[in-house]
Amino acid sequence: MNCPQCGSIIENGSKFCTSCGCKLDTAGQTAATSDGTAPSSPTTSFQDNQYLQQGREVSKQYLGYALEVLKNPMGMGKTVNGDSFVNGIISIVLYSLLLPIYAYFLMKKVSQGFMPFSFSDIVIMPFITTAIFVIVLIAIMFGILKLMKVEGSFKDVLARFGTFLVVPVTFLLVAIILVFLSVISFSLILVVLASVSYLLAVISTIYSFKTENHGGLDAFYGSLLTYIAMAIVAYMMAESMLNNLIDELSTIFRYL
Repeated sequence: MNCPQCGSIIENGSKFCTSCGCKLDTAGQTAATSDGTAPSSPTTSFQDNQYLQQGREVSKQYLGYALEVLKNPMGMGKTVNGDSFVNGIISIVLYSLLLPIYAYFLMKKVSQGFMPFSFSDIVIMPFITTAIFVIVLIAIMFGILKLMKVEGSFKDVLARFGTFLVVPVTFLLVAIILVFLSVISFSLILVVLASVSYLLAVISTIYSFKTENHGGLDAFYGSLLTYIAMAIVAYMMAESMLNNLIDELSTIFRYL
């Protein structure tokens, strides 16, 4: 079925559109219950809470989308566009959050809880920094694609990159679970695979747009320029994060 407000495709039975948030099923909210009393108010009923219901719909839709991506990453990456903008945002948030969370729990596990690590310094700040870095990287890819004379909006680039990020997000999620199970060595291997698949997501995004030569910049040089720009931005951000980490470790050693 399609949303009556924005026209996006939605699953049958959904109560909210995952694209615009339009409420789809309003029938029955004003009807009386079987005993003749008025139904409970949406503001006081957990079931009728609009934001919770919409969150459930988005989570359910993203899970189905992620499973399809894992089956065929390149096939899905070539077909998604700005309509999957929300899914791309979710992938970026998950990747930016899971990476520092893994580092936090790994450090806690290795230190066996004896070192007072700051959750804010190890998780919150790196999360914000990583998310900013990803958005800057998407902007760089968008600019490179324009040099390649490829049609596509910023939302299209974000949606496709977010699609390819599903793979490293999955690696990181499993790695965090393995840390809790004390399988440290294999979790580190998965983090390495997540880093490699992240780099592959960049080049895959570019090649997913470049299907034929339109006289612009070649896809090979476009990918090369993207990695160069990414390395420069990563260096500047990593330097700041490294200084914060050194300050954190210095505080810990003074505490010990």
